[in-house]
Amino acid sequence: MKKTIWIAVGIIIALILIIGGLFLFKQRETILNTNNNIINTNAELPFKDFLSSEEIRQYSDRIMISHVGQEDFMKYFKFQKAELIEPSNKDKRYVISYLINDYSAVIWLYTNGSIVVLDSFEHIVGVPNCIQDESKCVFIEQAKILEIAQKNNTSFKEASMRFGWSGDYNLGNETYIWEVSSKPTNSGDCTIYQSLIINANTGKILKYYPETGSCA
Repeated sequence: MKKTIWIAVGIIIALILIIGGLFLFKQRETILNTNNNIINTNAELPFKDFLSSEEIRQYSDRIMISHVGQEDFMKYFKFQKAELIEPSNKDKRYVISYLINDYSAVIWLYTNGSIVVLDSFEHIVGVPNCIQDESKCVFIEQAKILEIAQKNNTSFKEASMRFGWSGDYNLGNETYIWEVSSKPTNSGDCTIYQSLIINANTGKILKYYPETGSCA
C-alpha cells in the first residue's frame, strides 16, 4: 500500500515538473516573439477610427528601435509628439517626432484598415540606420565640436550652434551635423556671419561658408 502511494506521489511530482517546464518554455517563446516584434514595422491592431498618441507611439517606437537599436534609442531620442494628419480620410496619416538634441526626427505612419504601416517610400527623416552602421550613433561632444570650429577660425570664439540632419550627398548623405555660426556683424543693411558645417559623428569639417547672412 505504502509503495503504491509513493509511486503515485512520484508520478504527481513528475507531472508537476513537466508542466512547469512547458510553462517556462512557453514564457521564453513569448519573450522571444515580443523581442522579434520590435523590428516588425507592420503590426496588427484592433480597428478604430483613430489611434491615440500613446497607441501610435508604440508602433513608431518599434520602427525607431529597428533602425537605431534599443540602447541608442533610449540614450539619444526623446518622444516629442504624435499628430493625426488629414483625419477625414479613410486611411489615417500620422506624423511622429522625436527630439535628438534640438533636432526633431520624424516618422510618417498611416493606418490601412487594421494595419499600421510606414508611409510611402519608408518615410523616415533624421533617423540613421545604426543597426547597419554603429558609427552613425556615436557622437562627438558639443564642446569638442566648438573647439574644432575655434581651431579652424578665431571668428568662432563667440558662436551659436545648431544640431541637424543632412540629406545632402556633398555633406555626407544621411548624417547628423553641427552648424556653427560666428557672432553676426552689421555691414550696411546686411547682417553677415561665417558658418561651418561639421559632421557630428566624426568631427570632420564638411563645409565652410566665409560670408552668409541676410539684408534688409
